[in-house]
Amino acid sequence: MTADIDPGKIQIGGFNDNRAYWLVNGTWIPLETLLRSRPGEITRSAHRETYYPIAWLLTHWFFSDDEHQDQLRAYLHDVMQGGDPVEAMETATGMKLSGLQAELRRYMKGRLTVRNIIGSAFPAVDVAVTRLPHSANDLLLINQRLTIGVPNEDRKALREEVARLAVRYGEDSLSLWPPPIPTYTLATGRQAKPHCRMIFLK
Repeated sequence: MTADIDPGKIQIGGFNDNRAYWLVNGTWIPLETLLRSRPGEITRSAHRETYYPIAWLLTHWFFSDDEHQDQLRAYLHDVMQGGDPVEAMETATGMKLSGLQAELRRYMKGRLTVRNIIGSAFPAVDVAVTRLPHSANDLLLINQRLTIGVPNEDRKALREEVARLAVRYGEDSLSLWPPPIPTYTLATGRQAKPHCRMIFLK
């Protein structure tokens, strides 16, 4: 959620004008499409414009109170166990997607919850800075592309690019780092467990 950070306070849950514009004036992406698709898989222009605003609003709604946060945890647990995202959402919230969309519109028109964290409440933490490996310039953005999802027509070229870079960096830690969430193999497009990038090249 949008955050404003000042020296003595952090405000979480605000919105920016562009996001609000698309929520009010845009054609909402169907929740089924939102739940089952990655951003790169959205082809309809109107749906691309509201993909992130609706995802943001849904996240904001989930974090608006403790009950909804429990529903979010139940949804995430179900999906992580291999459940269908639409069925998991309907089970967790107790609503059909049409009802959830109506609830989001109602929530949007009300007073959105904003949380303030005062500086005196910040816990003391140890901070460590770690230098990125030499491969970061070439591999960091590729890592993000793999996490988000790569269109079918781009997979062959990206697979060849990763293979070329793998020779350069060998056992570099970034080139072998697994994705943080389940992603898609470049070879088949099927969902795979988070194995190392190098496995995707075989």
